[in-house]
Amino acid sequence: MLYHLVLWDFECAMRKPEEIRFWIENEIGDHDGKSARAEEWCRNASAGDVYDDEMVHIEVEEG
Repeated sequence: MLYHLVLWDFECAMRKPEEIRFWIENEIGDHDGKSARAEEWCRNASAGDVYDDEMVHIEVEEG
């Protein structure tokens, strides 16, 4: 899987859910547990899924 993360003007693509959590916490800190929820969502996501809230946007692709 390839996870495309967008936080406002920050954007990157990662291959592991742990990386998603690292970058969210690096950019916004542990804001109301968003990083943990996003990591858990990524662990269970399938290609084509989209995670979206007011800060975090993640799209999942094959790869």
